[in-house]
Amino acid sequence: MNASALLVLLALAGTPVGCSVAPGRDTLFTSTRRSTGIVVRPDGTVWAGTPGGLLHHPPNGRWEKLTESDGLPSHEVQALRVEQGELVVVFPTALARRRGDAWRVEPRPDPGSPAPRPEAAWRGQIWEAEFTGLRVRGTSPAELVPLPPSSGTHASALLGRGETLWAAMFGDGLWEFQGRKWRPAALTVPAEAREITALAEGGGSLWLGTRRAGLWEQAGQTWRRHRIENEPYSDNIQSLAAFRGELWGSTLEDGLVRLTRAGWEHYTAPELSSAAPRQMVVFQDRLYVRHGSGQVDQFDGATWTRDVWRTHPRRQAFALAVREGRLYAGRWGGWSEWDGSRWSHHLQVDDLQGRAPTTLLPDGPRLWFGTQGRGLAEVERATGQVRWHDERHGLPDDWITALGRAEGRLYAGTFLGGAASYDGARWTPTPGTAGRCVTAVTEDPSGKVVLGTRTGLVLPAGPTAPVRRPLVDGEVQALLAEGSGLWVGSRAGLAFLTWSPPAAAPNAAGPALRSD
Repeated sequence: MNASALLVLLALAGTPVGCSVAPGRDTLFTSTRRSTGIVVRPDGTVWAGTPGGLLHHPPNGRWEKLTESDGLPSHEVQALRVEQGELVVVFPTALARRRGDAWRVEPRPDPGSPAPRPEAAWRGQIWEAEFTGLRVRGTSPAELVPLPPSSGTHASALLGRGETLWAAMFGDGLWEFQGRKWRPAALTVPAEAREITALAEGGGSLWLGTRRAGLWEQAGQTWRRHRIENEPYSDNIQSLAAFRGELWGSTLEDGLVRLTRAGWEHYTAPELSSAAPRQMVVFQDRLYVRHGSGQVDQFDGATWTRDVWRTHPRRQAFALAVREGRLYAGRWGGWSEWDGSRWSHHLQVDDLQGRAPTTLLPDGPRLWFGTQGRGLAEVERATGQVRWHDERHGLPDDWITALGRAEGRLYAGTFLGGAASYDGARWTPTPGTAGRCVTAVTEDPSGKVVLGTRTGLVLPAGPTAPVRRPLVDGEVQALLAEGSGLWVGSRAGLAFLTWSPPAAAPNAAGPALRSD
């Protein structure tokens, strides 16, 4: 799981990892490449929603990015619309209404529901896009208008343009509908802008929002691309690692992002084995990247080598770990160890057959082997003897998601039961985590445990409630302890939080922290 990369790095070094690119102050990094909605106001002001913030472009002005630190309830914008002349921004749990230059935030009546389907006003009716066609709101499925004969996967955005309804077919381009049949739009969309997610028109321009390529404006016969410079390619961070003083993040489905002193870089397939890396560890000055496919790539600082363990028995790796000069690869029914010169494979452990690890934690003569549904295996490495820990022994859940050491104890995070700690004799539930999905475990400079969960950041040994800081999205997915602070990767952003926050002040990398 994503916690392993973090934990083994900490264990290898014995102290928090050094990362020369750490900002030194509370900082938020988000990506605005993916568009979730566009509204063009009568005065020409453009508003664009993204999972990494709300973009605002006044007439003859410059783009600015607004996030939770600017007074919004979140930086994850799901949709935009206009109601009675007001701009309405839809967030996962709230709405923000723009009146003049002020925002009014109110609870969302359907918190947590999916983003609304594409729709557009045309010929006095509201048209909605479904997976297999279009229909007027309120009509029956029998009145569905089939989608055009496009190579696109689905109708991802709609726009009424006079007597014509335009539909963006995701991956293909634009199609026109005049009430009887479809035809390709005469307007050619640039190849890299064809994964369209939003459409809008105003001020003499047509606006496209895309899945990965930001915003595009078409005026006359010219296309112009708009994007915020020096952002991570994606901000849905699944795991974090420090390698040669630089920060690396794996994303859900957009490869790796890398923060250097010069800015952000991006790596994905075919340079990598896939666009879905899941974990990273550092061993003997090499970065190892495990993919969802089980393949592992290696980076020596200059060159990538794909699928480096393709000749191994049970070649797929489900978890990686590093400790005390050894690299561990968790495999189906066991694990493999490498001391830098030779591999030893432990794949015939009877109690582990038929099981894949969710996370590993080397611990001296033993190896902790997390599973989905069977609990936690304590394996004596020399003999292969296994002792099981599960709900019968005090664990809150048998699906193990994260492992780590803090306060002289072993901490195990679970999928539905929160976390528990083990002192060598018994398991103790961790206060403030019951019912939570725990995603990452690390420690602060004093050795106190810090937990990441799908509902926030938790410091059970300090405050009893989740830490509430505007730069951290609720769904924490990865943690990386740094000498001066903590990197927090979430579903919608990457934050650096200093251990002792200085006075809030803007900086070039992003908005400063405001403590609640």
